[in-house]
Amino acid sequence: LIPKTFLIDKPNQSILEEYIEIFPTGIVIKPLNLCGGEGVQMYNGTNFDSLNLDDSQYIIQEFIKEVYEGDKRIIMLNGEPLGAILRVAKEGSFICNFHAGGSPYPTEINKDDINICNKIKSFLIESDIYFAGIDIIGGKLTEINITSPTCVQEINRANNVKLEKNVLDFIVEKLKTWWDFKMSEEKELVKKISKLSRLSVEEEKIDSFVKNFSEILSYIELLNLASEDQLEKNNITNPDYAKRDDDSISKLDVDEVLKNAPRKDGNFFLVKKVIDEE
Repeated sequence: LIPKTFLIDKPNQSILEEYIEIFPTGIVIKPLNLCGGEGVQMYNGTNFDSLNLDDSQYIIQEFIKEVYEGDKRIIMLNGEPLGAILRVAKEGSFICNFHAGGSPYPTEINKDDINICNKIKSFLIESDIYFAGIDIIGGKLTEINITSPTCVQEINRANNVKLEKNVLDFIVEKLKTWWDFKMSEEKELVKKISKLSRLSVEEEKIDSFVKNFSEILSYIELLNLASEDQLEKNNITNPDYAKRDDDSISKLDVDEVLKNAPRKDGNFFLVKKVIDEE
């Protein structure tokens, strides 16, 4: 499925020569902290002095000679192939990225490509990787790009399509599913609070309670993010902010209050014991 791949720290000549013994045709050296083909180099066992390496981590991969025929980028959406483009390196280079001078050519997604997509589908979905760009060289998967997979524009132009519509439709549907699930959970929470507080909430009013609860929780999240200086500046923690007149008001009599008690004993509510006796 993939070429033999290794992760190494601080590569030196002796380390690279060990890999050359395994891969006589050469190895590809990829930095972990760059993109667009930048910093990608090939070592064939004789050109160490021309390499530009530092103490970073690098990916070492077996060099695939079919790279001169092109690097196929396939855009994946929710584990399914959406479109593809062939990137061919400029003359004298093996790096096919457009950023490094590669050129786009129309291509098809063949049976071998579909087989690779099917093998990684469950991994992508289980890892919540809904949008990705995979690279295939010589029938082998060399990379899965998830931070900012490119080539949508090139695929659109080569095939007269608009992949972004499929992507946006998927995002909207995903958000809708998430929102429906969230609202279902919030409604159950309102019903539970209603039961615990012995307050009856009419079914048609639950949505309004959900909205109010969401606004309260959102406000609490904002308070958690704010610093103490910000809270004091906005008088949120100022005790004077919450003062009100201590006026006497009419009170409910005992009999009226006890009407809400499911169980009572004289003038007292009866509730379940919450502290065990020892």
